[in-house]
Amino acid sequence: MTIDVFAADEQEEHPIAVARWSTLARNVLTARRVKGEVEVSLLFVDEDAIAALNQQFLGKSGPTDVLSFPIEDEPGPTGRSPDLGEAVPVSHPTKAR
Repeated sequence: MTIDVFAADEQEEHPIAVARWSTLARNVLTARRVKGEVEVSLLFVDEDAIAALNQQFLGKSGPTDVLSFPIEDEPGPTGRSPDLGEAVPVSHPTKAR
């Protein structure tokens, strides 16, 4: 089993301990015995960014607290900045095998 967790703090007002959240996510998936190749992305964004993502992925206007997608489903459409060839945010990958 490979668990890849990528985290990025893309907002400025409330600094996030991304390494801590990456470790927590990896530990939860390991404890739940998630099998196979797993990739999790944690993006901490500001209110405008989460509202845009909420519209893009769920078709809902306005900000939300969390966007999550089922781990069992096939990947949906992308559209984050790295996918569009824009600057990639600073991330802190952690890996467990």
